[in-house]
Amino acid sequence: MEVVHEKCGGTCVVRIVGDIGVENSPQLRKKLRALAAEKAGRMAIDLGQVNYMDSSGIATLVECLKNVTGHGGKLCLFNINTTIKDVLEITRLSNLFDIRQTREEALE
Repeated sequence: MEVVHEKCGGTCVVRIVGDIGVENSPQLRKKLRALAAEKAGRMAIDLGQVNYMDSSGIATLVECLKNVTGHGGKLCLFNINTTIKDVLEITRLSNLFDIRQTREEALE
């Protein structure tokens, strides 16, 4: 798994490449926690290159949402493929997250 980020105005855009599972979610959690602590205001996570996510990955995203909103910011997920979208819908987390289709929508 690879995690890269960039600043676009007041938004921290995070791109995750690879599957998110129990073996690498601690690494992702640590990275997202550090980015949330920077208090960028907004964070947008690109999940377009994530084909698999287990419960530890879901927990990592929920923790990130809590951390970002705890600092007064907003979090959105975008570019989500059908598999990951189904996971979020089955767990009813699609109602919790702000989900956008494209990067442009996420940066609005």
